[in-house]
Amino acid sequence: MLGLVKAFLKAGILSQDRQFRNTETGTPQGGILSPLLVLGISDTIVANPNLASEAFS
Repeated sequence: MLGLVKAFLKAGILSQDRQFRNTETGTPQGGILSPLLVLGISDTIVANPNLASEAFS
């Protein structure tokens, strides 16, 4: 999963005028990376419930 996150962060964007532009930081707004990360984190918390209690205490 970490490899997929790195690929998204390095992917760049294709602008409306069809020009490829590198991104230096972050991800495009409305991208699918945030939901992907939430799924990964929620799976980890379900598998290890103690992590959630430690994170919010």
